[in-house]
Amino acid sequence: MWDIIHQSLVRESIVSEDQLAECCKLESETGQSLDKILIKKGYAEEASLLQAISSAIAVPFVTSLDSYRVPGEFVQNIPVQFARNHNLVALSRDNGILRVATCQPFDVDPMDDLAGLLGVEVEPVLAP
Repeated sequence: MWDIIHQSLVRESIVSEDQLAECCKLESETGQSLDKILIKKGYAEEASLLQAISSAIAVPFVTSLDSYRVPGEFVQNIPVQFARNHNLVALSRDNGILRVATCQPFDVDPMDDLAGLLGVEVEPVLAP
């Protein structure tokens, strides 16, 4: 999977091969996620990076959350601090599946925690 993501980032001109190599090295040295490093170094814009990752791993991407109404079960059952700390916001619930937006595609544990807290299947969506 990582090779596919790395190839996509270079192919779509999000970063150069040298920038990617530098950031991958920092990722292994610091434990920080690649997406955070690329953005922090100024090598990639968040929206472009998320869109490229979305294409590479076949996870939906939305450009804006403005048109979504957060489902009541999310607001009532998920502590706001949890949602903020993990950059999660529910977008909709259809057929028992809760679609949840995140800007941290490589941090999957909070999505698993969320599924457990609500007792539902969670489908990630990438969004800035």
